[in-house]
Amino acid sequence: MRQLHLHVISQDFNSTHLKNKKHWNSFNTDFFRDSVNVVEEVSSDGKAILKDDEDLHGVATMSPGCRSAHPNIPRLKWHITNST
Repeated sequence: MRQLHLHVISQDFNSTHLKNKKHWNSFNTDFFRDSVNVVEEVSSDGKAILKDDEDLHGVATMSPGCRSAHPNIPRLKWHITNST
């Protein structure tokens, strides 16, 4: 059996290193999946299906908590900082 490689990512996303939409969407789109769902998929189908990620960087910047859309990273970070 091949090994499954997983990354665990913090959900706070309040970092000075997340400076642009490309960085944000790399960690906040459907490309990243809940590990429970992947394990269930591997158990039932024998493999995990990889999603095509070519359109993921073009999606709106969304709050990870409430899923509201924001026009840019500074506004999104303000929302995250002030909504908790």
